[in-house]
Amino acid sequence: MKKWVVPENSNKRVQRASRTIGKGTGTPEEIQEARDVLSNYRLAHAFPLNAVTVTVRQRALDVNPNAVVAERRKRLPTILDKLKRHPTMSVTTMQDLGGLPGGLRHRCRGRGVGQRPGGLATEQEPRQESLRLPA
Repeated sequence: MKKWVVPENSNKRVQRASRTIGKGTGTPEEIQEARDVLSNYRLAHAFPLNAVTVTVRQRALDVNPNAVVAERRKRLPTILDKLKRHPTMSVTTMQDLGGLPGGLRHRCRGRGVGQRPGGLATEQEPRQESLRLPA
């Protein structure tokens, strides 16, 4: 059975670690501690991301038996590089820490997986979307 990592640090501590890495300040020990804090934060999101992946996969397979769903987590070196490029950013507000990349062979096939109030996947009719431009 897989053992999931639990968050060990407060959001404030994660934000301080993000600043330490982003600004490149601190002793080598402080930078290593900041890396450890950020690594734990990243790994602690593996469980919720996996839970979403399993749910999306089940719903996608209900609509299309050939559906492929994968999960992706940003690697720690990439997170550290991004913080160095954007010193005011924090990992707690980084929107691309992980996700479910979607790739569809044909654009129209993506319209089949939708939500209804019960939370189950449904076949949906494509609807016409209108784009309103500012006057």
